[in-house]
Amino acid sequence: MVTYSFLLSDLKHQDVDAIRLQEEIRAVPELSVPLVAVNVDSTTCQLIFEAHLSDSENSAVRAVVLAHDMIATWKKRKCDQIDLHTDDLINSGFEFIGHKYSMSIEAQSRMLGMYQLRNEPLMVYPVSWNSLEDDYEIQIVNAQMVSGFFMTAVGTYRAYIDSGTQLKAAVRAATTKQEIDVIVDPR
Repeated sequence: MVTYSFLLSDLKHQDVDAIRLQEEIRAVPELSVPLVAVNVDSTTCQLIFEAHLSDSENSAVRAVVLAHDMIATWKKRKCDQIDLHTDDLINSGFEFIGHKYSMSIEAQSRMLGMYQLRNEPLMVYPVSWNSLEDDYEIQIVNAQMVSGFFMTAVGTYRAYIDSGTQLKAAVRAATTKQEIDVIVDPR
């Protein structure tokens, strides 16, 4: 058995799909030496062959590893872009009765507290809530309105998160740079 090691980019090891890489290497037409195993850690890809590779086989295998590593890099970049856009959408807030309201972590915490207490006798109505731009103040007058306000925020948040998850699934399924490049975040 002969081991060939290749340095990978600074990605986490799970970003490199060892099974797909193994399939791609076995499909190299120039390769006459059987591939025994693929081991991937955080910085290195080790390929174990039954015997030494010729120079042309080594070059062909090296090209596959490099291309595979680059695809993982492009996927990471695309997913990072999706995450940034999701964060921007969340920061843009949610709309309720014609006005935008914050979905910051603090606002989420306050809304959850208000929602949990909406039917308690100690809950005092109306509750005033400022819009995202502080240009409007809504008066939340009862438990039903609290529920509507809270569920609108949750629904908007979930729509942003779920749509980002769908886009990331498409990125994970992509196998070429062209497939990654055509994935557009339309949100």
